[in-house]
Amino acid sequence: MIASFTIHNYRSILEATLNFRYPHARACRNRDVREIYPFFQVKTKEETARLLPCLGIWGPNGSGKSNLFRALRLFQEVILNGQTLPLPRLYEPNRLVAGPRPTRFELQAYLPYKRKIHNVIYRLTYDETRIFDETLTCDGTSYLSRENLGPCELALSHCKAPWINVLRQHFCFIDVWSMTGNGYGKHIFALAQQLHEDPTLFIEKVSAIVARLDVGIHKLELLTAPDAPPLVVTYHTNTLGEEVCFDINEESDGTQRILFLVAELLAALTKGQTIIADEMDRSIHPILFRTLIRMCKSKAYNHGKGQICFSTHDLSLMEASTIAPEEVVLVGKRGVETRIETLSSLVPGRSSAYLFKRFRERYLEGWYQNIPYPSL
Repeated sequence: MIASFTIHNYRSILEATLNFRYPHARACRNRDVREIYPFFQVKTKEETARLLPCLGIWGPNGSGKSNLFRALRLFQEVILNGQTLPLPRLYEPNRLVAGPRPTRFELQAYLPYKRKIHNVIYRLTYDETRIFDETLTCDGTSYLSRENLGPCELALSHCKAPWINVLRQHFCFIDVWSMTGNGYGKHIFALAQQLHEDPTLFIEKVSAIVARLDVGIHKLELLTAPDAPPLVVTYHTNTLGEEVCFDINEESDGTQRILFLVAELLAALTKGQTIIADEMDRSIHPILFRTLIRMCKSKAYNHGKGQICFSTHDLSLMEASTIAPEEVVLVGKRGVETRIETLSSLVPGRSSAYLFKRFRERYLEGWYQNIPYPSL
């Protein structure tokens, strides 16, 4: 699980931290009997931490939301392909700030390995000419500590620590526009194979969720034939009450994306990954989107204690109390840089009911300064 991700001098971001830590000293009431996780509690040898299951990011166009997700994607590329990654060519500093400034990423995560939780911190600082430093610690023990390296000398690629593979596989990036047509069906089948699970059983789990979303589909099925690749199909009911089979690419674009999202979320939550999704609600009805976010926080589906970080412009999530104030991140431009802050930090000490009361009206009135002010 991710505790924090800090970005320094990347595109519009001078200094920003996505913080998944639960900010209150006291736990919320009745947390053990709630249907959704208010936080995850993790224990290591040195500490006990509370981590949020969800971070929702709001902000106007051009505020820098997508740059947060680009930074996360670049960081994943570093830990996956650092040995061959042309890191200096990917140096993208804030061009509105004069003077040379290196880029720095720092991740703190709690990674499970052999029934234990390990506190891992990885930091990388670089510019277009060289890597300034690269450090990696686990439970307070230093595994890497190198300074003034060449442009392509990342040591993480050669680290033999067994939990490194857990870190490499921890991020799940979701892009609802990445595929079209039958690509969605092929991807759903591939997810089942990645879980080392019977594909038919995985499709049945996805089908059980989709049938409850009221999208007109009451069943999904995996059709197999000796001389043909597996095919995911959907079933509707005709006017006589009979089942009618459709190829998945005959469904509407929005419906295909919903099926794809349900499968992606279910697989990631089973593996306990951190889900990263920029504008995940595109082409998705707001009520269905709220349902999918609630699914990510639900104890009934999130068996692996996965997390989700997403951006959206949908304010109804707060009105329906789908997420907590601690999980609301507001992004806006302050001068030449992107700044982020949590909703709960704006009015400290207030209850969830107070924070969400008239939030939409106050947000649109500019109370939090994270809206555009067009003059057309």
